[in-house]
Amino acid sequence: MSLLYTDEQKELIAMVREMAENEIKPYVQEADEKGECPRELFDWGFRMGLHMLEIPEEFGGTGLSYETTAMIFEELAKMDAGYAISFVTSFVALRNVILAGTPEQGKYFADIVKPGRFAAFALTEPNAGSDPGAMRATAVKDGEEYILNGNKTFITNGALASVMVGFFKTSPDKGNKGISAFIIDADAPGITIGKHENKMGLRISNTTDVTFENVRVKGSAMLGPEGSRFKLALNALNLSRAFVATMAAWYRKKAPSQKLCVRLRPGSNLQRGADLRRVRLQQRIPGRKADAGLQSVADLRGR
Repeated sequence: MSLLYTDEQKELIAMVREMAENEIKPYVQEADEKGECPRELFDWGFRMGLHMLEIPEEFGGTGLSYETTAMIFEELAKMDAGYAISFVTSFVALRNVILAGTPEQGKYFADIVKPGRFAAFALTEPNAGSDPGAMRATAVKDGEEYILNGNKTFITNGALASVMVGFFKTSPDKGNKGISAFIIDADAPGITIGKHENKMGLRISNTTDVTFENVRVKGSAMLGPEGSRFKLALNALNLSRAFVATMAAWYRKKAPSQKLCVRLRPGSNLQRGADLRRVRLQQRIPGRKADAGLQSVADLRGR
């Protein structure tokens, strides 16, 4: 099935491409090598309104379709996928609010990100990655409030977000049916942000642990009925996977035309004494082909 772009989509993509080439591409390699997430690099995206693409018009956003938004982020991923993921993750959180929240909650969320701020989606835990039902974080009702406790890990935008959508067990004995979701101000007392993960890829994308210790939120911060949000999390993730797949598809198209690049971290055993010609992807690439690719490392680093 072929995809035909409209004239408006072509114009948007061309505009994003031109601006990204001038405003992002010259700086992403240095930021990636340092593993940094410089705020000034993201300011361009906020000025472009990338954080408002999926926010409905009634809340002050552009209300673009998933299809058009995916096209734009595919274009951004050509410059740096970590950069694109930072904005995409805000929409992962947003979709939970749109799918299950009230109009008041939608406006509250939009008003926070509108000035140029990120959002985060706090679901994964050290012992609950692919199985969210195993989460241990809890939300205990206390009068008109809930008290949140638990540790979340690998949270994209953890140190950058101004607002989060977090998942906690309000009824731990009910498994998946005991999970509830809350809109949480990232500066709420009791929230601690861990250090940025030194990842192999997507290094511009901020990834941290987030710890909740007796964090109080109002009952009105809960999204939908209590204990009903396991399916909400999965639905929001399913919608978001199309965006990630779009970016991955572009990299798949690009990969065959690229030479093999092996980056050695400073201070590693390989960096200190190994001969590049001895580096092999033994089960994947025959030795001679690996050698040919490794000879081109310097060329690739300059691109």
